[in-house]
Amino acid sequence: MNALRRFNKFLAEKLADLISTMPLFYACNAFIIVCLLLQPPSGAPGWAAFISSNWFQLVALPVLAIANRVDIGRLTKYHQDEIVLLRKELKIIRELASLSAAAGAIGVFKAPQKGKTDG
Repeated sequence: MNALRRFNKFLAEKLADLISTMPLFYACNAFIIVCLLLQPPSGAPGWAAFISSNWFQLVALPVLAIANRVDIGRLTKYHQDEIVLLRKELKIIRELASLSAAAGAIGVFKAPQKGKTDG
């Protein structure tokens, strides 16, 4: 079963790569134009059916896949930037913790003892 899953994953990735290309978008548009020239729809219902079934499904799919890739690229860049910032903040926190521990070791930050007050 693992071989079948690997094959399915491989096939899905290759098809997704093929679908999300601009050449496929242009090829689909050319195919639709040829279909329109050979047999144009008649009347408003024919055009509505043609646009909804052919154009949206055949041409919009590559565009949506490309838009999805662009969004994923933006999110990846955003997350990489966030990781860099978080690492810098973690470094600062560790430095502050080590300074605090060092200051506590030399008695700079001593907690007040019970029953004793300043003044």
